[in-house]
Amino acid sequence: MDSPVIIIDDDNRATKIKAFLESFSFTVFTAENLYELMGQIYKHDIRILIFNPDLVWVNAIEFITEFKKLKSINTDEYKIFFLCENTEKDIREKARELNITCLDYPKNMTKLINHIKSFGKNIPI
Repeated sequence: MDSPVIIIDDDNRATKIKAFLESFSFTVFTAENLYELMGQIYKHDIRILIFNPDLVWVNAIEFITEFKKLKSINTDEYKIFFLCENTEKDIREKARELNITCLDYPKNMTKLINHIKSFGKNIPI
């Protein structure tokens, strides 16, 4: 069984990405704020997070840095993606330091599917 996926993005793009992932039979959730995001992660045992790093309502780098500090979470069991359009170089560099996979949106959506499938096989149950 594949791990559910959560998308942290604006409504329009999130809807497109969600439909794309669901067409490959992934269970997909979306979050519109950090409270909802954390609730969904725990409620549905989500291990794959897909962020738009350019959102105004969340600093994705700061959130992930703090998320990785949580003692109750083994962050090695999570895979985090940034779907980038015109993302600044320093954000991409910081993402690499945090072991976040950056993919250009929308041209790398097939790569995203392959990454998710590959990671899903390695998730401990």
